[in-house]
Amino acid sequence: MINNFKASNGAQKWLKSEEGASVAEFALVLPILITLIFVIFDMGIMMVIKSTLQTGVTAAARSDSTSASSTPASVITQYASGFINSSFIVTTIQSYPTFSAVAGSNPKQLGTVTPGASGVGSAGSIVKYQAQYTYTPVSPLTAQMFGSTKLLTVITYGKNGI
Repeated sequence: MINNFKASNGAQKWLKSEEGASVAEFALVLPILITLIFVIFDMGIMMVIKSTLQTGVTAAARSDSTSASSTPASVITQYASGFINSSFIVTTIQSYPTFSAVAGSNPKQLGTVTPGASGVGSAGSIVKYQAQYTYTPVSPLTAQMFGSTKLLTVITYGKNGI
């Protein structure tokens, strides 16, 4: 009896129709597309923040090696103002007697870690300028995927000229 079933003309047209297929496909792709847009947006913001920090740290090292008129932290904050909340920036300045001493301070290398002295040191010393910023993603979706905070770190080395 089931083999003799024949749909009416209207039902046959409805079963063969593909008018709603694009809407259904769009509904399936939309969550992936929105997720991708949020991730790209947050990654772009992180790249801009890291670039701004790197510019500030480089300017602080340049300013510090030529004159002692302003503190490195204030130079970094000046470059970050308006875009980055400067209260979340942590600056560290360490000095080393030579470049080989700086290489010995890398914890990824084998051997003992020798931390540098705090501050810019004396004339001719090698100075490590480091800034860290704790970034909180704008999108809760990105925060859920990659973690609620991301620590952005930039480092610049310079030779103390004063």
